Amino acid sequence: MGAVRSRARIHASRANLTGTVKHPDRFASAVARRFLREVCERLARRGVVRIFELAIGQEVVASRIGFAVGNSLYLYFSGFDPRWSKYSVMTTTLVEIIKHAIAQGYSTVNMSPGKDISKSRWDPREIRFAQATQLSVSLRSRLAWTMYRHAKSGGFPRAALERLSRPAKRQWI
Repeated sequence: MGAVRSRARIHASRANLTGTVKHPDRFASAVARRFLREVCERLARRGVVRIFELAIGQEVVASRIGFAVGNSLYLYFSGFDPRWSKYSVMTTTLVEIIKHAIAQGYSTVNMSPGKDISKSRWDPREIRFAQATQLSVSLRSRLAWTMYRHAKSGGFPRAALERLSRPAKRQWI
């Protein structure tokens, strides 16, 4: 899925932009990029993945990944080329996505969790979710969780965590 690889690249371009609201690069690690690619490949086989791109000439300047779930379109991570930021290319992309959702008969467009300025202009309805984690009783599970917590808090080098962990075998429904 070349389109997914280029989405990770364009997402990183937005994450590295200075002088504006900071957005983390969620796909900086090879593990995260592999996860995104694997999920999109599997969901694409089911007809769920939507990749929205705004192109100017032959150049993709903004992109957003979406998932069609029932009668809702869930919008996942996005990115844009900072050279085009003054033209509000992400706003234009979102407008076109919403128009597409209406034309396709979706009843909702889920802009994904989080409250940020880019969503406020659409006057969305925010739905809060609680978060919980349940661990297996196995030693490996408890160790992995401890490593994850330390890595997230900055107390454990991310590179070391990636070396010590191995990708889980995923069974998608």
